[in-house]
Amino acid sequence: MIKLGDLLIKKGLVSEEQLTKALELQKKRGGLIGAILLEMGFVEPNGLAETLEEQKKLADAGLETQSAPKKLKLGEVLVKEGIITETELNRALEKQEQTKEKLGFVLMGMGFIDQPTLLRYLSKQAQSLIDDISIATVEIDHLHHKHHNDAS
Repeated sequence: MIKLGDLLIKKGLVSEEQLTKALELQKKRGGLIGAILLEMGFVEPNGLAETLEEQKKLADAGLETQSAPKKLKLGEVLVKEGIITETELNRALEKQEQTKEKLGFVLMGMGFIDQPTLLRYLSKQAQSLIDDISIATVEIDHLHHKHHNDAS
């Protein structure tokens, strides 16, 4: 489900700084983030109510997305696609732990993949994240416009 805080930021009703402060307070004492934001004076009751309704509509319509899109892990994708073996991935991950280099560079250095392969899969990884973010943005914008048109 899309997190309430993310929707409030997207709609410009709270800032990231305000949400962070409210989340810190929530960690200390618990409670609902919406109630905490109201209590702190960071959001107006009407804005919160509209956003909660929007969040519910997203869930009811089956349009909810993860708050953080699941990042494709390079090593897992390369193994799944048969580019490298599980053993090669594990060896590269051990070396990465020692060198602190990016996994793609470790895989190239060990001769398991070449640069064009690395670039192709990094591009796929980036495109997947862009697609997830674009879909979530379109869904939120669509419901936001629909809500305003329904209210008119």
